[in-house]
Amino acid sequence: FTYNIVASRCVAYTVVALLSEVNTIFLHSRKLLQMHKCPFDHWIYRLNALLNLVTFVCCRFLCNAWITYGMLATRQRVSIFYFWILAAAMFVMWVTNVMLFWRLVQSD
Repeated sequence: FTYNIVASRCVAYTVVALLSEVNTIFLHSRKLLQMHKCPFDHWIYRLNALLNLVTFVCCRFLCNAWITYGMLATRQRVSIFYFWILAAAMFVMWVTNVMLFWRLVQSD
């Protein structure tokens, strides 16, 4: 993130990538509800679980798809080294998010 801001390159994609943090609110509130021993069938827990899944898809998967598309569509605007670093980072993000989503669906 710092490189993109300092170099004034791909700032919009950096902002889109930070949208994944919106979902973190619901992930952390889920954990807080569990620590507070809120029953899984309580309406607050169910609402949080629903919002968690919806924001996960919107703020993580859709944003990752947008960044991946932008990365591939405008790859000539960045150096080959930067492109491959970004491609590796996006691969890790896709794998991590799919695994997190699978764990969420299994537990909720």
